[in-house]
Amino acid sequence: MRRLKEAFPQARGIRSHSSLVSNVLVELFSEMGFDYESNVCLPYSRRLETLPLWNDMLRIPFNWEDYLHFSYGKDFSEAGLDFNNGLNIMTFHPIHIFLNTETLERYLGAKRFYQDPEHLAGYRNPGKGAETLLQKILDRKLEFTKMEDLVDEYRKGKITYE
Repeated sequence: MRRLKEAFPQARGIRSHSSLVSNVLVELFSEMGFDYESNVCLPYSRRLETLPLWNDMLRIPFNWEDYLHFSYGKDFSEAGLDFNNGLNIMTFHPIHIFLNTETLERYLGAKRFYQDPEHLAGYRNPGKGAETLLQKILDRKLEFTKMEDLVDEYRKGKITYE
């Protein structure tokens, strides 16, 4: 983490691989100068909130992830979120966009070929998957916000929750 923070000193937030989080890690994140962490997933939640932590960091949960979507066996024609109300924070992995992943089986079959792009391309899903869903969402011209902007708005008192 220290090498990454040195390489990207402007980074204000962190999400651990596999969303690993603990109180010890949150303390370390704070000591390293991060403003927020986003390691908690609340699948398909309709009410995400920016949450203050004990060490002046904020927790920003997310409510959608491609891996979880196909792990739940959900169809990729829709995300299962309400884009007309509230905050949604989605996580797309580059590998799932490349593969247009729609099932765990496709991902596991392709995983051993990560270092062989030509072979990996043969595992691409031609139907509905992570890439086609992402494109559908982008085509809707929704309003997007960076997490650091959520932090700034929260700290200015402009974001309140009933």
